[in-house]
Amino acid sequence: MNFSKRGKVTIWVIVAVAIVAVIGFIFFISGRPTLISGAQINPNSYIDTCMKDAAAEALEKMLPQGGFVDANGNSKMHDDIDVSYLCYTSSYYFPCINQHPAYLNELKNEIVNYVQPRTEQCFNDMKTAMEKQGYSVTFDSPVSLDAEIMPEKVRVSAARKMSAAKQGTTQAYSDFEAEIPSSLFELANVAVKIVNDEAQYCTFGYVGYMAAYPQFDIQLDRMSDSTKIYTIKDLDTNNEMNIAIRGCASAPGF
Repeated sequence: MNFSKRGKVTIWVIVAVAIVAVIGFIFFISGRPTLISGAQINPNSYIDTCMKDAAAEALEKMLPQGGFVDANGNSKMHDDIDVSYLCYTSSYYFPCINQHPAYLNELKNEIVNYVQPRTEQCFNDMKTAMEKQGYSVTFDSPVSLDAEIMPEKVRVSAARKMSAAKQGTTQAYSDFEAEIPSSLFELANVAVKIVNDEAQYCTFGYVGYMAAYPQFDIQLDRMSDSTKIYTIKDLDTNNEMNIAIRGCASAPGF
């Protein structure tokens, strides 16, 4: 069968789109940068990109769930999202108890625990790819990962001594760093304010807070078991965090 010129062009366009889709899917499921065969590898750029992608993925999971990658067993389903209780009591009439007094440090640990194994895998992938290019790659230490939650960003850093030798030339690497734009710091501090007020006064004046800090939009959803779901949105970035509170609950029938 003979195809017209236009028909052949259409087929090639379809094939090209399919190839791009497959490559994109492979990149998506791997959760780490794609190493292109034959391309010169820059260890700093590759590991920085790896950490940035992993941290961004962690933040995407954390914010809807109260700051945690996975439900911690003390949470409430809301709109198909498992939202962690930051302040909770199972009793009636009593104020809630702060469940995460070291909240910002816990958020940091969530990021580190999520990014660490992915960064280690990226180092291994990079080593394999560089050795195929004729490099002799050695690691003198395990990956030491740290995270900082800062105003308007999250910084992730990895310390690992690495050397790459080829044709008598050796290059050394030790420090890797990535920054991700994020409102985690700002949203977490609002969450802490809500928890402190709920634990002390059984309420949080979110309308007045928004008037004083118009950067934030705060919505409150009251559930049938007296759980309160606060949704905190940073209007400058559109980043959003959900948190759950249960305290000063009225007994059924009252």
